[in-house]
Amino acid sequence: MSKSFTLALLILFTAHFSTPVFAQCSPAAPAEGACSGGNGAAYDGVNINSGQTYWYSGTGTFNNGSNINNGGTLRVCGNLTLNEINLNGGTIIIAGGGTLTINGNGSLNLNNNVTIANYGTLNLNRDVQMQNTGNAIINATAASVLNMANYKLKVTGSNTSSGNILINKGTIYLNTLEITDNSNGVCLGNQSVIDTKSYVNSKTNAIVVEPGAVAVLRFTQNGQNSAALSATSSLHVCKAPGATFNGTNVGAATVFENCISASSALPVTLTAFQAKNSGDAVVLDWETAQEKGNDYFEIERSTDGAGFEVVSEKVLSTGDSRTAQRYQWVDKTPAPGLNYYRLKQTDLDGTVHFHGIRSVKTAQRNFSADIFPNPVSQQLSIRFSGDENSAAQVALFDLTGRQVYSGTRNDDRILMEIDLSGLPAGTYVLHISDDKAVQTLQVTKQ
Repeated sequence: MSKSFTLALLILFTAHFSTPVFAQCSPAAPAEGACSGGNGAAYDGVNINSGQTYWYSGTGTFNNGSNINNGGTLRVCGNLTLNEINLNGGTIIIAGGGTLTINGNGSLNLNNNVTIANYGTLNLNRDVQMQNTGNAIINATAASVLNMANYKLKVTGSNTSSGNILINKGTIYLNTLEITDNSNGVCLGNQSVIDTKSYVNSKTNAIVVEPGAVAVLRFTQNGQNSAALSATSSLHVCKAPGATFNGTNVGAATVFENCISASSALPVTLTAFQAKNSGDAVVLDWETAQEKGNDYFEIERSTDGAGFEVVSEKVLSTGDSRTAQRYQWVDKTPAPGLNYYRLKQTDLDGTVHFHGIRSVKTAQRNFSADIFPNPVSQQLSIRFSGDENSAAQVALFDLTGRQVYSGTRNDDRILMEIDLSGLPAGTYVLHISDDKAVQTLQVTKQ
């Protein structure tokens, strides 16, 4: 059995039958989407009801704001200021490169089933409080910024299973962060930062950090802990010079005293990670601003964005450093099509962290194939497109890896048929390959 087929079969098994071992921050942010279609462009005073999506891609101010009701969606791709807003459920999405500023009087209350997903910049110029159930504020990417430097964010709820949660994978600036016991607390992604003047915590293990990640909670005035703050040492509490604790129960979190900036509480501060084509190869470059206790890096690759494997040798660290360090590794044998790359970083104590994901599209296969009907009872048809001069080997395997059919596509055949009438019902894997690539399809036999 070829190595390429073994990998393809493993990916298929993983996608359909495996259960994740580690949980990431949940819920996932809704997709950015496009500022087009839907119910059209948003306007001053727009009322967005269940099932409706309005978008805004220009630059402007809505003095009458907007009303977003349960099930409605406002998507912002431009630069929008709302001087009023009513949130009765529903979703706000700020796309990458977009900016949403929300003004108004008093506290902005997220009452039930409100999701704010920020891929760009969100300026909230008022206190925000989560109430009742099902509310989430999600700073969705490493580039996402939430500005509330003069305001308070209170993560609370009606009970301990309220579902109310703050998820941060970028940077958040606050005056005060308050986490109460009847919320789902805070979940932080890798290299993410919450920078606040003060925080108040009454929930046991209120802040969790994604597996393999390191994140920072920095405070400049007072940290109040009436319950253990976190169960993981990968939460780094950056206690600024002159800041004080009112209750020192940080749980397993690591405290950095006299911490002048959030970056100084990160073991490795990654400032750049790029992947780009260079002929038939892919060049991976990355840069760090500082390193502490770092041992080595490795590059992981995936063809589906989910299952990663190490493809590089160890790239040794230059050691503890507070100056910029640059690294490079070249993938000389990328897979045809889309490749996903992730940077794996290992500390001297064996702790592993992941950075990135970057994607690069390399030369496509000579052919593309689709199958019909599927499910199939007798004749399976394979329709080829692309390079008409590309020969291809066709093989069918059951889920034990036993080959039950093999054949060859003639160079000029667009349609190829396989008789499956003699096979028992079940799931099979169709493996189509030429001298450059392999395509794997799942077939269901009735």
